Amino acid sequence: MLNPIIFWKDLVSNYALPLRLPMSLCLAIVEAESGGDENARSPAGAQGLLQVMPFHFQLGENGFDPDTNIRVGLRFLRNCLDQLNNNFVLAVAAYNAGVGAVKEYGGIPPYDETQSYVNIVGRNVLKYLKFDSEFIFVPESFNENAPLTHSFKEVREKYPSERRTKIF
Repeated sequence: MLNPIIFWKDLVSNYALPLRLPMSLCLAIVEAESGGDENARSPAGAQGLLQVMPFHFQLGENGFDPDTNIRVGLRFLRNCLDQLNNNFVLAVAAYNAGVGAVKEYGGIPPYDETQSYVNIVGRNVLKYLKFDSEFIFVPESFNENAPLTHSFKEVREKYPSERRTKIF
């Protein structure tokens, strides 16, 4: 049986690559958000593969349409990265808790859900590294002074510096 996340990889790549987003990160977020279920709906009202809140869609857009959901969700992720100096760990936290919360706390907010989410996405990234054809996923936080979540640290250990390249 095909992994439901892999089923969406071509559609995800249509938007991820032009936005300079690693496929591994995008697929990891799809898995964390919906498990690949295009009809997923959260109790808070988030919709589709990337669990995008309805206010992100333009009037008349269908949030459950996979193409629309991925386009809007990945644009939001790119916006999180842009606002947070391309720090992938903080952008993942912002995707879950909002950029405002990340800025307010000066890092990953102390919400249990967000702390767990960042680690889940980090673990998921490891599964999808093989889809990063143009670059290897290296969070901006991989510098000696920045804190790492355990799961993103695993990426660093698995891919020694001579095999890693930054995408920005």
